[in-house]
Amino acid sequence: MRSRLNTCSKDSQVSWKPKLILLLAWVYLLALLTITYFMWSRFNGHWLLTLFLFSPRWAVALPLAILLPATLWFRPRLAWFYAVHCAVIVFAVLGFELRGFQKLDDAAMKTPVHVLTCNIGGGTLDEEALVALVRERKINIVLLQECLPRTAKSFYAKLQWNYKHQHSLAIGSSMELSDHQMVNRPLRRHARPPVALDCQVRLPDGEEARFVSVHLPTFRPALRKMQEFDFINGPKAMQKQGQAYRSIVQRLRDHLATIEIPTVLAGDFNVPIESTYYQDYWASMTNAYSEKGLGLGYTKFTRLHGIRIDHVLVDECWQVLSTQVGPHLGGDHRPVITKLVKISSVEK
Repeated sequence: MRSRLNTCSKDSQVSWKPKLILLLAWVYLLALLTITYFMWSRFNGHWLLTLFLFSPRWAVALPLAILLPATLWFRPRLAWFYAVHCAVIVFAVLGFELRGFQKLDDAAMKTPVHVLTCNIGGGTLDEEALVALVRERKINIVLLQECLPRTAKSFYAKLQWNYKHQHSLAIGSSMELSDHQMVNRPLRRHARPPVALDCQVRLPDGEEARFVSVHLPTFRPALRKMQEFDFINGPKAMQKQGQAYRSIVQRLRDHLATIEIPTVLAGDFNVPIESTYYQDYWASMTNAYSEKGLGLGYTKFTRLHGIRIDHVLVDECWQVLSTQVGPHLGGDHRPVITKLVKISSVEK
């Protein structure tokens, strides 16, 4: 009798563990779906969600390090369920793109425009590697941010290109460049660099287009306060930076509204595509990597993680043929390389 009771007791102790594993698996999946919802919702303007968008998102996969081995031990038939969790993490949270596999249509037969954009600050630029990359990929327009005058002069001279440079922004091309305009930040007590350099380019088909080198404000100072666990001044700094960001972006949007020819924006937007600061202003334009990218598309790297904050945006006059993130060039940003064709009004 006692042996039977002991056996039943042991069985009950073992049986609750598989049930707990199943419960935790469902709770974890619900948590991942909740995170995904808030990432893309209007609520992501809150400082806590903004902080998450700029943080190492791979951390959401850490529970798998405990749950998966426990599942394999206590309930191995449930292990396949974590494929769903992994899909949500990779595609929804981390933003892995698969559209680079899509086939090209007849537009690929037209003369393409090869665009490269890169923030070359935050390190020491390997200028020779950049020149070699431009020649190897047959790039015919390069937009740079955090570019010193001497760097622009040296780089574009080696390519024997025309170029325009203002403060820390540059646009150069093997094609003909004409007038250029600057979009400045709102007036402050101290001089601030412009947020965009807009230049008119004559395309191979003889038509004109506008290319805009963009460098929008960074959230880094506010994020640094949060990293120091300053929960009093950090949230206030995030909110203040968000307001300043919107003010500056609206200034750029007002400028773009005056342009009546095909337009391409490229550069360091300093926000990921999920952010409300991106969605509120740029969702109407086509993001080249979202359209034809393959992979995570990280362009800015820290010691702990990467993030996709450099973008190429095009209006309805363009079709994206391919987009990829280029190699390391010495800084903490990597270039974005995009192949475009201008489409006719009939195709639109």
